[in-house]
Amino acid sequence: MEGCNNASVRVERFEGVDGFLVTDLDDVTPAVGWVRCARKVLVDSSVMLARTVTYQFACYGEKGSGAAVGLSLGEGDKPAALEHLLAALRDRVAAGRLLLEEGTGVTESDLARLREVDPRGTFWWRRRHELRALGCAEAASTLIGGFEGVRVGIEGFDSSGPPLAEEISRRGGSVVAVATSRGCAVDAGGFDPAALREAWSERGEALVDALGTEWRDVGSVWDAEVDVLFAGSKPGVVDHSVASEIEARALVAHRPVPVTAKALSVLGRRGVQVLPDFVAAAAPLLAHLSGETGSPEALKASVVERINEVVGIVARHDHGPYLGACMLAEDFMKTWLDDLPFGRPLA
Repeated sequence: MEGCNNASVRVERFEGVDGFLVTDLDDVTPAVGWVRCARKVLVDSSVMLARTVTYQFACYGEKGSGAAVGLSLGEGDKPAALEHLLAALRDRVAAGRLLLEEGTGVTESDLARLREVDPRGTFWWRRRHELRALGCAEAASTLIGGFEGVRVGIEGFDSSGPPLAEEISRRGGSVVAVATSRGCAVDAGGFDPAALREAWSERGEALVDALGTEWRDVGSVWDAEVDVLFAGSKPGVVDHSVASEIEARALVAHRPVPVTAKALSVLGRRGVQVLPDFVAAAAPLLAHLSGETGSPEALKASVVERINEVVGIVARHDHGPYLGACMLAEDFMKTWLDDLPFGRPLA
């Protein structure tokens, strides 16, 4: 690889492949993030994906960096490019310095060779989606004061969607709208979490076609009659125009940087509380950092306690939970970094 530095961010470009590795804080380990593949993956968007993980570490008082791998190529070129990538990064993954999972355009099986040497244990890989759902549900519950009687929408319904719906139902809430790239399904009476799990297992993103309820276009999720809206289908999906449609009283990011800076301003003026992904979706990272010692239930309890503590702090912040979380993370980074990374994690 050839390397180039820009402030704290390091961008390493792969030889012979149109791809790169972004590390948000150069020489800081572990560096944790995603591998994405598309016809064109931009460095700038990858920096923001890495930045949100850096803030996730810092928000919970941990030292670490975000990372992101981008591959720009056609579908037919992917196998050879991934093979090249895996060979180039395998040693760093095995040493625990770089930890990656699949992002847009990449499947779990695509990264099987990296997973073979990844130090995160079997429990982590088997439960990561469940952990993210647990953390997001706990974070949202703490933010709004409980789910009893609360109506919920989930935009970007993915592998964490079924366990998230179950966690919401267990707390007395109901999921009344789910959206994927295929559209939005609405049931004012609330979806049965078991039906959502079965539909996701059988149909994936096409579950909205199979739920036997009212189907709408994907944009309908933004003005759905919900109290809490989980968002995260892609970075920047909540822009200022989308923000002006949202009727929920809280928006919780369950995947990286779905909210733009302009949207955050619009939502703030409309009184919508916004909780960032680097707070709400932190459970998988916290589980790994804990060393995964003890029973699964004890680990979950420890993770939930840490998330609730942070949400309790940022929910009371004068500037709202999103900026409050940014400031909490930055206060910690100032204790060990000479300069903060430039730019907060907003699309």
